[in-house]
Amino acid sequence: MRATRSTLTSLAAMSVTLTAWSAHAGSVAATTEPAPDPSDSPASSGFTVAGALAELPADLVDEAAVITMADLDAVTAAAGITVPDGSTDDYLSWLMTITGTPPRGDGDSEMQFPPAVALPPMNLVQHAAMADELEAAVGFDLADVSWFADVSHPPSGFSVFAGAFDEATLPDTLTPVEDGIVGLGEGEDFSQRLDAPNPLSRIGVPQRLAVTEGRIAVSPDTTLVSGWLGGASGGEVDDDLVAVATALDEAGAISAVLGSLGDLEDTLGQNATPEQREQVLARLGDMGLDDQFDDAVGIGWHAGDGQPAISIVYSLDDDVDAAGTEAAVDSVRRVFEEGTLLLNAAPVPDYLVLDDVTTDGTVVVATVHPGPEGRPVHPYQMLERHDLPFVVIDD
Repeated sequence: MRATRSTLTSLAAMSVTLTAWSAHAGSVAATTEPAPDPSDSPASSGFTVAGALAELPADLVDEAAVITMADLDAVTAAAGITVPDGSTDDYLSWLMTITGTPPRGDGDSEMQFPPAVALPPMNLVQHAAMADELEAAVGFDLADVSWFADVSHPPSGFSVFAGAFDEATLPDTLTPVEDGIVGLGEGEDFSQRLDAPNPLSRIGVPQRLAVTEGRIAVSPDTTLVSGWLGGASGGEVDDDLVAVATALDEAGAISAVLGSLGDLEDTLGQNATPEQREQVLARLGDMGLDDQFDDAVGIGWHAGDGQPAISIVYSLDDDVDAAGTEAAVDSVRRVFEEGTLLLNAAPVPDYLVLDDVTTDGTVVVATVHPGPEGRPVHPYQMLERHDLPFVVIDD
């Protein structure tokens, strides 16, 4: 699994889109009293990172740039708010809060960020201002979802949404495609109808949906939905990615991003000159990760006492010995404590403060919290930019 800049950038643009919507949402707050107890949500939803990963087609996961998943019940509760049940403004305010971009108030109050963030599928986020239209078309919106898992690999993709769903959830207006699968929009798989956009595709790509055991799958690929409905994952997920997901569960993650470490070519782009590369290498010194790290990496958000806590899990090569593991721990610690971001030359601790580094088998787990300039969504943005602490120097 190797991250691509275009796909990650489109997902990261979510925060910009949601911030723009704050002008529409104004200062409407999603908070109501009393707030739910965050400890009640994870157990009731049945969410785990490894379990959510297992819902996704393995072949697509292996090719994808990024995988996102979250227990929306737990993320909402950790933010001290409730899921909206009413106006579009309330829905937008809730969505901006759980994605780490809460609406601005009157300009005098400090921005408040939730301890854990969720990154829902872009097609649902893009239509957040039309939640009523979305629910009318497919029978649900994000406010009805307990947890989700999403893998994006254009032109394909696959999402699973869990909630109080059954066969009656999907509207009769959806078109039968094959046994147990219905469609939104007309045409063959991946076809485009620019003249007929649908609530899940601005370019009119038909979407296939199926429901079973309280979960709804959505994809433009009928074969993927059919396989999921029949219990087939289409292969085996890479062991390293499973190990990362398991470590995030052990850390208590209620939302997560799974992706790949980048190298300098990812960071600088294909047009970077050898001179520019050498300048960056000189600036990095020994602050990058070395090639004993495997590609797989995960970011998990969890909340203890309402404070942000983030686990970043790195996978090591299977043949790394005890000395190599110790060196990897030292490398991770050095990056967080002494590293300088490539984008703005700011010290990493300004944005992420290291609490601890541990190992378990072939993974290294860094537990961090936001620094004085940081906020919970920043680790994902650093991953998207292939900045520290997500750069491998393999020279």
